[in-house]
Amino acid sequence: MTPERAFWLVDLWIRMQGVLLRPLGVKPNTMRSGREQPLPEQGGRLGPYEVFEADGHEVFLGDTDKLLDHRMSFIVAGETAFIGVVLRTRNQAGDAYWNQLRHNQTRILHESLRRGLTKALEAAGHRA
Repeated sequence: MTPERAFWLVDLWIRMQGVLLRPLGVKPNTMRSGREQPLPEQGGRLGPYEVFEADGHEVFLGDTDKLLDHRMSFIVAGETAFIGVVLRTRNQAGDAYWNQLRHNQTRILHESLRRGLTKALEAAGHRA
C-alpha cells in the first residue's frame, strides 16, 4: 500500500490516539490528510508540536507531555532531507506506552510529518 493510499489509516489512528490518550495527558496529533498545514514558524505549532526553530534548512520541533519528551529535527541539504528524532519516556506509563506503540508510531510519525511538510511546501509554491 502506498503512503498516499494509507492516509485514511493514519488519520484513523491519529483520531484513536486522541480519544484514548488525551485522558492520560498525551497531547493529540492534529494533522489530518484534509487539513492545510502552514509552513513551520518559530513559536508556532506543526500538528501537536511546538516549533522551536525554523529557517530555510532546518526545522526543530517537539513537545513534552505527561508520558514523553519528544524532539525532532528536519534538515534539508541539497536534494536530501534528514529526520532526527529523540524520545525520552518520563515514567513507567511512558515506558508502557512506547513499548506498545513504537513499531507503528515511527512509521505513522514519518508519514504524517512528510505529508504535512509536503502540503506546506506545495502551498508555498515549492515542488516537494
